[in-house]
Amino acid sequence: MLKYDNVIHSHPDVFPIDETKILALLNHEPDKAFLVSHVFPSISEWMSTDLFVYRPQNYRENIFKNWPLNINLICEGFLYSQIINKNISYSYIKRYDNDNWDPRRPCMWGFYHEHDLDKVEALL
Repeated sequence: MLKYDNVIHSHPDVFPIDETKILALLNHEPDKAFLVSHVFPSISEWMSTDLFVYRPQNYRENIFKNWPLNINLICEGFLYSQIINKNISYSYIKRYDNDNWDPRRPCMWGFYHEHDLDKVEALL
């Protein structure tokens, strides 16, 4: 079996643009199984699934194997419920200085969630 220290999950429209920021983040709270950010910080505690870090050595159960447990639960709610209900260690890490992704811009994790590839290329 392969062993990983960190697994960085990102959706296809989330682009790494500054590896120094994510590398620094990976050193943050090494005992936590998940490093997550809020979806809508002012609305709920749900965890964003666009970008998060999972540390398999800190929690070995595959929490994703039962997706979807509840067909009415969107992925952000699923991730949140699994982590909370299974009492998995996690830490919320701020991605945006004002806690809002809009307007779209590079985040503090060194990634850019953007649907317009021309805007992403302009940064590179």
